[in-house]
Formats: sequence, C-alpha cells, structure tokens
Amino acid sequence: MNTPHGFCPCVSRTELKFVTEKFDKIVKQREKENEKDLKRQFEADFDILAVHNSNIPEPVPNGNHTYCQVCNENYDDYLEHVKRNDTHQIRAKIQEGPFAEIDSIFAELNFQ
Repeated sequence: MNTPHGFCPCVSRTELKFVTEKFDKIVKQREKENEKDLKRQFEADFDILAVHNSNIPEPVPNGNHTYCQVCNENYDDYLEHVKRNDTHQIRAKIQEGPFAEIDSIFAELNFQ
C-alpha cells in the first residue's frame, strides 16, 4: 500500500481515497496554519518584549545619595536633576554609545 508521507497506513479505503484525492489541499492548509502559528508566536514574543521594556522604572537612589557622579554635582531631587540638567544629559548620551552597541548585540541574539 502506497500512502502519502505522514499518514498512518492503518486507515479504511474510504479514508485513504479521501486523503489521496485531497492530499495537496491538506498540505497547503497545514503550511498556512504553520505560517500563522509562527507569526502569532513572533508577535507574542515581540509584545512580551515591548511590555517588559515599557514597564522598566527609572532607578532612583534613596535620600542618602545626593551626588551625581555623571555630572560631579550635588542635587536635591534625582529625577528633576536628570531631566533638567543639560550637563547630565550630554554626558549620559556620551556613555550610551558603547552600551547601545552591546544592547544591539543582545537584541540580535534574542531574535535568533
């Protein structure tokens, strides 16, 4: 008995006739479903990363720490200092260069 690949040879003649007549259609339908599953999985992975990255809070030092080592200045409110201080923003961007390259390597490895 010659049955299409992936099907059990222990089927009735009616089932075998149906499968042999509709084999191409069944294979195409399976391929479409597999593509949909892969797309859903990719979108789910991407959504998880987006949610994870959007919910990361800015780390804030406690009240005992009032000195910024990026700017070499004292501050009263850390978040205000980070947002409004031009020196801090410029120096922080300089530090982003090497870390951005490392982050891109990690992102590339995570999507493989």
